[in-house]
Amino acid sequence: MAGRAGVGSTSEKLNGPWGMYVDNNAILYVADRLNHRSPSGVTIAGQSGVSGPWSYQFNNPTSLTFDQYGYMYVLDAGNSRVQKWSIGMAYCVTVVSGSMSNPSAMHGDFSN
Repeated sequence: MAGRAGVGSTSEKLNGPWGMYVDNNAILYVADRLNHRSPSGVTIAGQSGVSGPWSYQFNNPTSLTFDQYGYMYVLDAGNSRVQKWSIGMAYCVTVVSGSMSNPSAMHGDFSN
């Protein structure tokens, strides 16, 4: 379980958690902003403690959501983009990119 035993970058710790999402199976996903990852007990997207611009990295993720097909969308605030991630994939695809002024949340229909 993530979020135990104080701040840190190991799998059981969070550092600056922001956005959360609970799926239909009651699994909690967290945008772990200062660890630059999206863990669900384990890191499922990003690199723990490593920020960056590459398709497998985040820089201050602040929000996340899922579509009906199981794709995860992460608002990567530090890189001014939204990344589409398929669980189990090694990298993601940029679906929105541009100038964003301090983005912290997203809401929308990602079914199209």
